[in-house]
Amino acid sequence: MLGNTILYRSTRDSAAITKEDAFGFEDAVRTGLAADGGLFVPTQVPRIFSYAENAEEWSNLKYHEVAFKVFRAFIPTEEITDADLSAILQKSYATFSDERVVPVVKPGNSDGSIRVLELFHGPTFAFKDVALQALGNLFDFFLSRPQPASSKAERSDKIAVLGATSGDTGGAAIYGLRGKRNVDVFILHPKGRISPVQEQQMTSVLDPNVHNIAVDGATFDDCQEIVKVLMGNPEFKTKYSLAAVNSINWARILAQTVYYFVSYLAVMKKLVWKERRMSANSHVSTSLSQPETLEIFSPHTTPSKWVSQ
Repeated sequence: MLGNTILYRSTRDSAAITKEDAFGFEDAVRTGLAADGGLFVPTQVPRIFSYAENAEEWSNLKYHEVAFKVFRAFIPTEEITDADLSAILQKSYATFSDERVVPVVKPGNSDGSIRVLELFHGPTFAFKDVALQALGNLFDFFLSRPQPASSKAERSDKIAVLGATSGDTGGAAIYGLRGKRNVDVFILHPKGRISPVQEQQMTSVLDPNVHNIAVDGATFDDCQEIVKVLMGNPEFKTKYSLAAVNSINWARILAQTVYYFVSYLAVMKKLVWKERRMSANSHVSTSLSQPETLEIFSPHTTPSKWVSQ
């Protein structure tokens, strides 16, 4: 962060960064992969959350409102206003079948110390829906407005989104981008090496801007390598206005950090309620910072300890 402006740089750029060298949020998201092959990351990580200052307020917010808090810290208001960012995120998570988006639940046979984070309530039942619904709406927003004066990247009024999948990314990307104005999405998958359900989920989408490519004799790594080579060719990338949806895109990483905040807050809220009920019965005062340890499981991570401090 230089001054009050959130800026981005390549992970492969070891030189001291200046405002003139850095990229804005839209440029980082639309460019996907930096010209030197690195990933775009913030020049500095801003302070987002303090348990003492924010926990009680954030625990009463809806999912898209917590997402707004996290996204806002990394996107200057000069690039996306509060009203526009709020509308983008509210639209993105209205597609989920559970209003909590990623509910934290207690398994039926749990002894009370285990919670499960459910990441399958999106349109394609993949956790990547959490990021790709938002990314699709960000692309749509960027393409619907004039190019910002601060933009460094060459841009056209249309983009070609390129991605590789072993199954779940492709479906989530397609459902996040189907029907979007001025966006074509091309998804490569290894022919015969993804599940029939995932293949049908992708290839049954008939929107004219969706293009599925089955690569014969390939593995997922081969498909991903094709994407990296094309994204790493500056002339080709500029000519066809390529953009990325795989995890090389900063917006995907940013969107997927939100459910860590939400799951932590959901559990803490339950603990606080429990403590307050106990204190009401015993007339003993309790603190929001009272530590308690429990385990949270999510489908794509190993179990981790969460301590309420």
